[in-house]
Parts: sequence; structure tokens; C-alpha cells
Amino acid sequence: MKTNILSEIFKGRKKAEQENPTAGFDKVPKDWSQPKDGYWSYGASYPKNNEYGGVSFIKQIVAEDHGKVIAERLKKGDIHHFSMHLSSWDKANVQIMNDFAEGLPQTNVKQLYVSGGGSHENMVKLFEALPNSKVEFLDLTYVRDPKTYEKLAEILPQTKVKKLRISADFITDETIKPVLDKLPPRIEQLDLSNCPDISDASVEALLPSIGKTNLKYISLRSTNVTDKHMPELMEKVSDSKTQPITIDASWSKVSEGVNDEFAYIRAKKDYANRNTRYISRIDRQFVIDPIMGLNQARQPENLQQYALAGRLDEVMEKGVKFGRPITADELLAPIGEYKSTALGAARMRYDLDKVFDSKCWVDTKDMQKAYDTLSKKDKIQLDGNKGRPSFEANKKEAANSPATAKFKTILAQKAAATRS
Repeated sequence: MKTNILSEIFKGRKKAEQENPTAGFDKVPKDWSQPKDGYWSYGASYPKNNEYGGVSFIKQIVAEDHGKVIAERLKKGDIHHFSMHLSSWDKANVQIMNDFAEGLPQTNVKQLYVSGGGSHENMVKLFEALPNSKVEFLDLTYVRDPKTYEKLAEILPQTKVKKLRISADFITDETIKPVLDKLPPRIEQLDLSNCPDISDASVEALLPSIGKTNLKYISLRSTNVTDKHMPELMEKVSDSKTQPITIDASWSKVSEGVNDEFAYIRAKKDYANRNTRYISRIDRQFVIDPIMGLNQARQPENLQQYALAGRLDEVMEKGVKFGRPITADELLAPIGEYKSTALGAARMRYDLDKVFDSKCWVDTKDMQKAYDTLSKKDKIQLDGNKGRPSFEANKKEAANSPATAKFKTILAQKAAATRS
């Protein structure tokens, strides 16, 4: 009797599998990394909490049917961020990638991270699935075969990808050139960080895309790029027709001054948006009402709010007008934890050109004191290069102004009265 029951059970299961080959693959095995808050990962190893409350890494046992499990689970639609690591030496990965690629267009995955990826043929399957998928952010790490990037260049314009990251210590200028030559207009972010063999040739290949794509962010961090093509790149990103672009060339062979220049260009071109963001956080009285009484306006909290509104220079000019100038100590007075000083707020807004205008100061020693607190990166706002104001010129003008002469006379009179 028991034998007959078991026979019926197995017969039913076999029939179900014939009718639906993916039956039973929609549940993630308990020993796998589990989906959480729209994120999920599959790979050679994954973190798992141990009985002592710490984290250990469990080796993933790879099997050919894992691709079906991944695809069916992703089809539920609640996973938008998926990462997978596939070694190039495991034959099971071929089938895993094929099944995953086949199911990708039926998922809601928008951010896809692939490390390793296996063979060139594996990656071709994936790329061919991208145009029909929702993937907008593609991250390829340690994908080795140069032919893979030629295929990516061919497919990329047909996809929805806006953000592309490629990283590996064996990526060369020749490897990446096909991709750089065919960046689609919609591309917004290009991250080539941690590719030590990428050099100036890749920057040269990138130049035609500046202004012809939607690029807003380029990372050349930890590459072998130098200053060679930086003047051309700087001219491109400075163009009034080009949207603000962040260029990150830190930890490369690009000089520090060039990085600071890119940051300044980006911030100034985005000044209107930056201004709107700061103003939206403060009370309207600091934005549109007349400047309050000087005693009240010069309180550290109020000075900081006026700085965020882009009106700190108005308060400082009022102080000069009434013979009670705002001092460096007031600009640098701490307000509270996680809150910037008035000068710090002006620095973040890139308003130092207004704050260090000669009309705002009568005590040049105090002016110098405030300036000396700025970092080297901040001082680019007042270095006198490329049409920017010069701190030294402003200081000299302040020293020779009628307001300064009047202020010195008042100080001398007070000193004489004290002595008598």
C-alpha cells in the first residue's frame, strides 16, 4: 500500500515537471543569501550570521539548476538590485548564466552587478538580454575577455543603461576603447575607477562624448591617467552648453590642483540648483525679508542662516556701514553638532567671492584671519585665476577704502579716550 502511495506521488511530481519545467524553482533555498529590501546576491560565497552573532562566509555549492532558481525568484518583481559572482572555471556557471539571462527581461532588476561572469559566451548571453530588460545600472567587475567589451559596445546603445561601471586591474585602454567610442546619448555615469592600466588614451577617447551625451559623472579614480588631456577635458566641461559634470580623478596621476579646478567648475555651473537646495531648508525671513537689526543678525545662528540664503555679504556690508563690522570670530563661531559655521556655509555654497569682497571688511588683519582658516581646496575660489577674484587684491582694496580709514580713525579716537 505504501509503495502505491509513493508511486502516485512521484508520478504526480514528474507530470508537473513536464508541464512546468521551472516548477519548484521559485523559492530560495534556506542556505542561500536571502532577498532583503529589494536587494539580493548570488555568488561563490555569501555572508551568514553565526550562532555567536558575528558574520561568517559560507561557500556556495554551485549547481546547474541555480540559474532557474535565480530567474524564477527574480520574476516575482520585488528585487530591483541583484549581484552575482560567477567563476570562469566552473562549467555549471554556463547554464546558470543562460537561465538567468533568459529570465532577466521578465524581472524588475534595474541595478545589476556581475563579477567574474565566466566565459565570453556567458556574457554575450547576458548582453543580448539587456535591451529587453529594465537594467539601468550595469556594473562589470573582473570580466576578463577583451571580446566581451566589443560585444558590450555593440549592444550598449540598444539598452536602457544610464550608469556603467567597469573595474578590473587588467582592463587596458585598448580593451575599453570600443565602449568609449559608442557611449549612448542617455549615459549619465561612467565609472572606470580601480583600473590601473587605463591611461591618457582613454581620456582622449572620452572627449568626443562630453556635451554629446548626458554624462554627469566620470570617475578616473585610481587609474594611470595624467594631466596630459586635462586642459581639453576642462575646456569641454567649462563650456556653457555642457551640463555640470563631476570628474573624479583622485588617486591617479592627475595633479591635485586639476581635481580642485574640476570641483570648482562643477559647483559654479550648478550654482542655481545648489542655491535652491539650501534655500529650501531655511525660514523665508532669511531669504526675502529685509535684513533684521544688526544685533540680532550677527548672532551665530542667524549669520549661518543668512549664509545659507546667500546673503551673508549683505549682513557684513550693513555691519561696515554702521561702524560695527562682522568679525572673523563671529563668522567662525560654532553653532552646534553637525551644523556649519557661517563661513562654512558660505564655503559650501561657493560664495566666498561675495564674503571676501572688499566692501565687507575694514580690518584686514581680521580678514586674513578668516581666510587662513580655509583649506587649500576652498582657496581656489579666491586665487585670482581664470577670472576668479583675488583675495590679495580684495585685501589691498579693503585696506585702502574710505570705510577702513574711517574705522581706523574711530579706533584711534577710542584708544586716545581710554588713555586720557
